[in-house]
Amino acid sequence: MPRRSRVEGAPRRPRNARLSMRDYAALAVVPAVLFAAHSLYGADQRAASAALVLAEAVLLLGALCLPAWRRALANSRLLRAVAGLFGLTLLAAFWSLFSTAPGGVLPVWNWVGTEGAGVIDRSAALLEMLKLLGLGCIFLVGFMQGAAAERLRGAITMVLTFGAIFALISLLRFLAGLDISSGARLSTGLFNPNTAATLFGTLLVLSVAWSFNEHRRAVRQGRQTLPELTSVLAPSAGAALLFSGCLLLTASRAGVSATAGVLSLLLIAEALARRWGWRVLAPMIVAPAALSSALLVGSGAQFLERLQTELIAADGRSEIFRSHGRLFTASPWFGWGLGSFDQLNQQVITPNTYDALWRSRALHNVYLQWLEQAGLVGAAPMFLTIALVLGVGFASQFQRRQLGSLTRGLLAASAIVLAHALTDFAVEVPSFAGYWAFLLGLLLAASGLKAGRL
Repeated sequence: MPRRSRVEGAPRRPRNARLSMRDYAALAVVPAVLFAAHSLYGADQRAASAALVLAEAVLLLGALCLPAWRRALANSRLLRAVAGLFGLTLLAAFWSLFSTAPGGVLPVWNWVGTEGAGVIDRSAALLEMLKLLGLGCIFLVGFMQGAAAERLRGAITMVLTFGAIFALISLLRFLAGLDISSGARLSTGLFNPNTAATLFGTLLVLSVAWSFNEHRRAVRQGRQTLPELTSVLAPSAGAALLFSGCLLLTASRAGVSATAGVLSLLLIAEALARRWGWRVLAPMIVAPAALSSALLVGSGAQFLERLQTELIAADGRSEIFRSHGRLFTASPWFGWGLGSFDQLNQQVITPNTYDALWRSRALHNVYLQWLEQAGLVGAAPMFLTIALVLGVGFASQFQRRQLGSLTRGLLAASAIVLAHALTDFAVEVPSFAGYWAFLLGLLLAASGLKAGRL
């Protein structure tokens, strides 16, 4: 029987139709909120972080009002698996608020004379749980936006656009001597140069991946002349140059090193995916190396000086790891409660460790901090949640011949975050955590897109 044509109503919009200005406006809201929060010390104060959680919940409600976005949540087994693991993290955190916590009541509650709990500070643990719920909201928004190829492109376009605006303002403020930290290192509104380095590193690899994606699209459309390719690639190339300069001005040794390593892997992955030979790959390696060398000479003196003269031990990180490592081994299964770092840090300060622990007031290792606060029982499902998203993204590279440069860029961005988390705390900054959760949502959805759509 012949297929009946639709004669009533407007024709259905193709799944990956070109986006309208209204679509781009909707896609711009999340990056606008997140980069505004970056400018406000990363929303790293209690009131600001609570306001960001509220904004993330409102963003999710707004996204659910759009039928095309809402349909992405309907039949996703992967999303249910991620939600299940994430729910276990919240369940473990919630259980620890009561005297029936599996790890027992912490001894500190014996001094208070009230019903105890498995955490040191209930209010801090509740706030951290709210932050986690906010991250879940923004993750779902990212998933809905990345479930169609054109929306994925539009979402990353908006991230890079707002990222470029943020980077340009940060650079101008730094050159004018108006940077918030008032130091020799660019820190932007995030206040910490190392957190800024993680942000600019992720933006750099996304801009490079965007260049590859746009080059492929231009070739498919027959736009292969030099003027045409220049007009297509100039915006992303300019953004990459801007992000590179800001990254080097942060003078973050681990941030720059992680970005350089991951960027090299991204180039190799792209070459393997497109089956490029050395004639194509060599200029792609030489050109960034030459550009990086020029940037180092022009603006990376502070980075080179820190790389030559300072070791991790000089920063006191080794002392921080030793002191807080002992706290983890004292309560390895259920930890001391989410949000308990400040209280724990004050307890382990001694005259010998005062300078390292009080001056930094951060653990500088996200993995150890989660293990210390949530224990193995609470941290394991969170780690597995992230591992599942990244594992799906990585495995999809082998299931399809051409998954898309943008998905490889999202994987590379997460790789930088994970690598720098070994020596710093960007993920503990609320606005950056929301930014990464959004990218992870895009990645999980993009991993399910059909080959060739990007």
